[in-house]
Amino acid sequence: MSTRIIPHLHWYHSRRINPKRVITNSTPILNEHCLIRIFELLAEDSNSLFCCALVSRFWCIYALPILWRNPWFYIKNSGTGSDRWRTGLITTYVATLPQSSKDILSRAGIKPPCITKNPVFDYSCFLKGLHICSLEVHVIFWILLVTGVTIENGRVIVINPTLRKKIFIVIQELMRLFFRKSSVLYNLNAGSGIIVPEILANVITEIPEAKKVLKKLRTFTCGSTVNTTKFMAKIVSTLSNYSRNIQQLEIHPYEDINELSKLINVQKYLSTISMEENLTSGNIRQISWKNTNGAPYEIIKKAQFITRLTIGRMYFPIEELSNFVNLEELILSSFGDQDYPRSKWIQLTGVSLKKLKLF
Repeated sequence: MSTRIIPHLHWYHSRRINPKRVITNSTPILNEHCLIRIFELLAEDSNSLFCCALVSRFWCIYALPILWRNPWFYIKNSGTGSDRWRTGLITTYVATLPQSSKDILSRAGIKPPCITKNPVFDYSCFLKGLHICSLEVHVIFWILLVTGVTIENGRVIVINPTLRKKIFIVIQELMRLFFRKSSVLYNLNAGSGIIVPEILANVITEIPEAKKVLKKLRTFTCGSTVNTTKFMAKIVSTLSNYSRNIQQLEIHPYEDINELSKLINVQKYLSTISMEENLTSGNIRQISWKNTNGAPYEIIKKAQFITRLTIGRMYFPIEELSNFVNLEELILSSFGDQDYPRSKWIQLTGVSLKKLKLF
């Protein structure tokens, strides 16, 4: 695996590290609190953060958790999109699976690439963000690699039932690993994916540790298709019981499943809402903001706490804006009827949003 994005430090694997014993004369005298603050400032700069991890073993101890808390971010923003990053990430995670999971992979005919030494770090312990669509894409490329399938540029990948089963098994074992090892997830993007929604829905209800892991969830992205609606409903329903500290909720594409209204209702600190219809849908989505069983109605009930609101390609009643008294950012895109009357726009003159900074 390349060490420019997610370092798998082979030189480091010879022995476990005691941070109190690794400071040498050449190591800058900075305590762990200073290092952590510096590394946090570099959290979005993987190259600089990786260089810090190479300074010494002491620095490595505090840099790696930040590098590995949301690895999907670095790969997405690397500018390369290389399959090497995807497969290397999954290879590293698979290497940290418990033997029981490795046996399951073996019985399914899945043979991971050999690595020279087992990882010293349990990388899944560092995980603080999970993007299920990215996980699915990475595992697909990884399965194609280990099964010897060659991908030509521009070629459409057809997932046959055999490959799909293997992909399902790998994602399932990794998901179980994440929810057993991670202490907390702050960000969960469950907005897309074909295979993963079903697995996520099952894992978070089957694994006892999931309740603790999801308790402090801050950002949740959801969305469903015809084939994943029932699994998304199960995910949202589970989060309604586990996660009541969500601050940012993104619904892309919008689907008003019954469980969504309950999720919004139980939140204590919800301040950012984003609801958008698919770009490919064409027409503006007509939804009701007065249906007492719907998610839009729950949003109106929490209007005074919302500071950021985004509505895209769906109907939004202008007259309700006056309820969002603490709104700081408002983005409305294709939000009215096709024959939106001038009288509706005139209503804006009577709306006072004193804290609004961006429109």
